[in-house]
Order: sequence, then structure tokens, then C-alpha cells
Amino acid sequence: MTETVLLVAEALTKPVITDVLRHKLSYHVKEADNGEAAVRWLSEEQEPKPDIVLLDMQALGERATDVVRGIRAVRPDIPVISLIPYGDDRLAESAIQAGASDFLAKPLSSRRLSHTVQLLLKIKHMGNYMAWLERRVAGHMDFFDIIGEHSAMAEAKRLAQQSASSKIPVWIQGGAGTEKELFARVIHGASRRSGKPFVTVNCQLLSAAMAEAVLFGQEKLPSGQAHFMPGKLPEADQGTLLLEEPQHLPPEAQQRLLEFMETGSVVSPDTGQKMKADVRILCAVT
Repeated sequence: MTETVLLVAEALTKPVITDVLRHKLSYHVKEADNGEAAVRWLSEEQEPKPDIVLLDMQALGERATDVVRGIRAVRPDIPVISLIPYGDDRLAESAIQAGASDFLAKPLSSRRLSHTVQLLLKIKHMGNYMAWLERRVAGHMDFFDIIGEHSAMAEAKRLAQQSASSKIPVWIQGGAGTEKELFARVIHGASRRSGKPFVTVNCQLLSAAMAEAVLFGQEKLPSGQAHFMPGKLPEADQGTLLLEEPQHLPPEAQQRLLEFMETGSVVSPDTGQKMKADVRILCAVT
């Protein structure tokens, strides 16, 4: 994905910056006429969304630090690089205190500019990735985590959003590598069950003898020996259970699963006792 840079700079400085960004780094460059226009453009979420901002503090005049604060207020996730006249330590310090991520002295070094922009973008992307991992672990993923503008992807996201507020089972179908589990996690994260257990079972890996024990639990072996297995359905209580390739389950397990989906309870094949749980069932099939 091509990065987008928002630039506010003096006419004499622009050619050096745009040459590095457009021709050496192959980034998109969006130019704002002044600081107020840059803040307005960021706050209105115009397309394309910028990944980083470059501000020529001389071009902004006396309100330069106010512009930095304004950008940080509306988009604290975007790195800001301030361009400072060489030797102006006071302005550099003011820019950093206002929220700039780094500063570069003018006249600009093409190598330093390239290195600083790339480094800050790497740090930003790493932060985004860590936040995504935290949301995934916590079950708080949402539809912003699904990236794709194709019409088929947009329709899939629309249907997934509709299903998030429902309790009915959802059938997610797609080829290998189409991120079916990601869609399932996003449906879970956008539902009232967000933050509750999200449990997955790959039904292809279950033997016929173990399928019901894994799904519904088991307290003893056929020999009568104690062998407690809690079961994935009880584990997912109050949350979501994703069944990958459920068509591979043996008929007996499919029948019990259907009974559970219809009534919210099922008789354990191991103990003969009724097991109840509040679980949303999602199925992913190739």
C-alpha cells in the first residue's frame, strides 16, 4: 500500500521534499495551503487518509506550534515532522513540546529526510500492529480491521455488520486464505459478546470418537476411568464458538449440535445430563 504524506511547506522547500517523497520513496503527497487547511483536512477524514505530516514551521508563522497541537488533537495517531531553520533550537524545542514526533533542520538533507520519514512510518505501523494484536486477543476487533475496497469485500463487510447484532448462526464461506476467521472475530468483536470467550474448533482434525467429547465435554473414558474434558461449548459460554469445516463432523455430533443450536441445551452423551450454555455459533467452510 502506497503511503500518503500531508505537506505544508514554503515554495522554496517543496521541490526538495516532493522529489524525495514522490520519486525516491514513491509516496503520495497531499499539499495543504496553510496550517488551518491541514487541520481541517485531517479532522474531516478526507481521502486519501495521510500516514504522516510534514510541517514547515517557517511557512506556518507565529501559529506554527498551535498547528502542531491542532493536528495532534484531531489525529494523535499520525506522526508529525517539523521542519526548522538550522540552529533555531528554541523553535525545535517548542515543536517537540507541542507534540511533533521529530524535527529536521533546513536546508534539508535528502538522505536524512528519507530516513526520518521511513523510520517514523515503521514505528507507526508497528504500533498499529500491536494495537491490532491487543484487540484480537481481547476480542475487541471491529470492521476497521478488515482492509479492502473491492465491491465483493464491501458487500461481505455489510452482511457481516448486519449479522453482528444478531444471535443467529452465521455461515462464512470462502476459499483458502480468505480470512474467514478474521471475519468471525470481527463479528464477535462488534457484537454484545465482545470481550467474552472466542473459541475455535477445527472439525477436520477431530476423529469420530473424539468429536462429541471435544464439543460437549467428557467426564470419563469408556472404561469408566475419570478423564475430565470441559468441552468447547461450555468453554465458549456467553461468547462465540467458531466451527471450522463443520461438515466433517460425524452425523451424531452434527445432530447434537443442531439440537443445541435450536434449544440452547443438549444432553451430554457422556453423563446423560443436560448441558446448557449461551453460545453464538459461527461456521467457516471452504
